[in-house]
Amino acid sequence: IPDAKIIAALQGRNSIYDKAVTAGNIARCTPVTSGPCATANLSVFGAKAEGMSKLCNIESGGNPNIYSQTDFGTDNKSFSFGLFQINLLANGIYVKDSQGKTCEGIFETSDGKTAKDGNYIKKRSDGKIYYDAKIKSGMENRYNDCSATLKDPAKNIAVAKILFDYPNGQKIAWGGDIPIC
Repeated sequence: IPDAKIIAALQGRNSIYDKAVTAGNIARCTPVTSGPCATANLSVFGAKAEGMSKLCNIESGGNPNIYSQTDFGTDNKSFSFGLFQINLLANGIYVKDSQGKTCEGIFETSDGKTAKDGNYIKKRSDGKIYYDAKIKSGMENRYNDCSATLKDPAKNIAVAKILFDYPNGQKIAWGGDIPIC
């Protein structure tokens, strides 16, 4: 049975991760010694660097160019990217594009409202949760720029550190409580 902390990390407050915790994820719940997820490359997390290495390995397998296979809007565009699978929709305020502007306000709901503060998390009649969010018309270039930012290992780690340091871990589940496998 998977560790409850792994499940909590994968099912954080800003995630609707609904895949079963697989043997593959459990197997990847090990700190790595090379590549961008290596404990040595995550020293910004201090004593939690090894735990963050495990989480990075689970989330991306060390592939900085990966995008989520589960976090998609109604336009079928992914919005979680990089080593720690940073959710651009929920955390765009912490991501800066190539011109230094925050990446918030890129998405809208089906009724044209800016997607923010969870107003995009909906439940279908069958109980399945989905994201009612799509890239706003005219924001495609910003979306591409912001997703590229999150595919840069150093920038992804920097945003992960911001989320990690969020007061009381309120922003996301791993904000201070790292899975121990």
